[in-house]
Amino acid sequence: AAVEVLYSLYYPRKDHSRFSDDEFKELVCPMYQDHAIQLLNRIYEWSAVDSEDIDSDKYLLAKKFSETIYNIGMLLQERPRLVPETSDLDGFFQLLVKIATNQSLHISIVALHLWTKILISDKLCTCNPVTSLIPQLLEICSHRMIKYEALPEDSTNPSIVFLSYDTDTMPEKHNFLGNYARFCAQIVGSIVENQPVDAIYHILSQAEQVITHLYDGEPAFKVETYSKSSVPFLKLDAQCNVIEAGLKGCGKWLLTQSSPEKDHHNEVMLQNLKVWCERMLGLIFEDPLVKERVIHLAVGFTTGPLKQDARFAFKVFEYILVTRYPDNLAFTTYSDAVKDLQTFCVHQLQKLAMRFSDYMITIYDEIERKVNQGYQRGPSATRRASRGVSAAPNHQMGE
Repeated sequence: AAVEVLYSLYYPRKDHSRFSDDEFKELVCPMYQDHAIQLLNRIYEWSAVDSEDIDSDKYLLAKKFSETIYNIGMLLQERPRLVPETSDLDGFFQLLVKIATNQSLHISIVALHLWTKILISDKLCTCNPVTSLIPQLLEICSHRMIKYEALPEDSTNPSIVFLSYDTDTMPEKHNFLGNYARFCAQIVGSIVENQPVDAIYHILSQAEQVITHLYDGEPAFKVETYSKSSVPFLKLDAQCNVIEAGLKGCGKWLLTQSSPEKDHHNEVMLQNLKVWCERMLGLIFEDPLVKERVIHLAVGFTTGPLKQDARFAFKVFEYILVTRYPDNLAFTTYSDAVKDLQTFCVHQLQKLAMRFSDYMITIYDEIERKVNQGYQRGPSATRRASRGVSAAPNHQMGE
């Protein structure tokens, strides 16, 4: 009953000024006080539902509670100036992070949506209670940007169990997951736009850890049991999605007014990106689909933040040029992945050649020689990718 009352009281109306400033102070501000935050935490913990035994009434209450927190958070985002300094905003935002990690994506998405609003609020995005949670938010998005639709429907993963419970049709599921991924990407992009150097360093270091341990706890790669939705691939794909969202944030940050400090930060960030990408290109992957995703990311580096570095673009061009995978017609799924990779490589080479044509024409003889060497070498065997990135880029923010 208490949740129903709170939900009705703070439910958004078309008239956003339904609360006068005095009413806001009397009815809304108490929700940010320590005693209220403690009560909200207890309600959230009490409403937890086990994916192995979903209580429909309790689960509905949990959803309504998360929506209530969203409404209270939106009121904070709209009028932060009225919130007294004695408020426990640390506790409120920590509760919001806790909800974002909920195993049910339908509960989690509500918190993620609110974070997209908070991180573009001039008054809230730079306050200590928010900035202190940035690493946790990046980690949440890193884990949640996985392609859930690629996981088996009969998976025991709690998020998949809840997702199957909440959606009836594939279009409904795809639409929901598209919005979920979009909110995660917006969060990452906004964080990078606000804290470009620190955020990019954190994202790359996080991705390094995943790639280094890509096959930990998973069966060794085998052509005979090849799958296009293997857990190692989905883990790497999620990290690539996070990095690409971060690059979009970089692009927005670069559009802001220039300054000597910003130019220095930009130089540090670009160097970190370049070093990390070069490390990644030094790895050898067995899975052709993983290789394709890595190439896609590397090309994104060259046509995005590193677009002024033609020499680096040629390194990526050469990396794609010498990519060779042995086909195995006895195993159709693997063979199809190899063929898809070959086609993808051709398109990416054409893309780079057109984008950096002025530079490429000056080294045409070298390119021709490498092409001929590639044909003479033919397909080559590959080894495990789990050897990982040997080192993270230097964090030079303190310079």
